[in-house]
Amino acid sequence: MTKNFKISEFACKGNLKGCECKITDNVKNNLLKLAEQLQILRDYLDVPIKINSGFRCADYNDNFVNGAKYSQHKLGKAADIVAESKNPLELYRLIDELIEMKILNFGGVGKYNTFTHVDIRDDKVRFDKTI
Repeated sequence: MTKNFKISEFACKGNLKGCECKITDNVKNNLLKLAEQLQILRDYLDVPIKINSGFRCADYNDNFVNGAKYSQHKLGKAADIVAESKNPLELYRLIDELIEMKILNFGGVGKYNTFTHVDIRDDKVRFDKTI
């Protein structure tokens, strides 16, 4: 997909739970756009980025991870990520700064205790799910 990201890193983990996950051409196109943005971030940080969760089929999202009803993950537009050099709050803030500087083009950015959520939706959405 890109220099540092393979499509397998974004694959739904639902097949491990018995789901019949299918990556459609539309989802694949969304994942490519997402990977391109993540590659820009990875190049900027100059450290590996781990994809904790990428595409999720509806069954896996709804029944195994308690994902949002209209989750961007179901469209292949979202990833939950960890970067070696930053904690989730630092990464969240950096991503938001890079968006404001027009370096990145993520619509959604969310902070969690153990990872940072990014997505390529059209609207600007920010959320805080830290405890």
